[in-house]
Amino acid sequence: MKTKSGKFLATISTIGLLVSLSAPATAADNSVNTPEIHAAIQNATTPSDHVYGRRAQDLQSHTVALIRDYERTVATDIQEAALHRQIASKLDANHARSESRSPAL
Repeated sequence: MKTKSGKFLATISTIGLLVSLSAPATAADNSVNTPEIHAAIQNATTPSDHVYGRRAQDLQSHTVALIRDYERTVATDIQEAALHRQIASKLDANHARSESRSPAL
């Protein structure tokens, strides 16, 4: 079915996106704690001199919100896929049972 493969591809893509976002996020945390960054923050005299600032917090919050949303979507898709597999197995069982009852032509 076209929709089943499409959902599978979307789920795999979402998982890949989550994995790819997790590595840069942890790497960025380590680079913020360098002595150079702290010195630049201490010596800043104008708003444009500040390192990262509010925009970085907004981006970080946005990224965390996206990850949370993607994880929720993946969980919902997994539940839907399980339900679809259950429905398909019942349909297959009913189809096999009806074929065994019908006389051969």
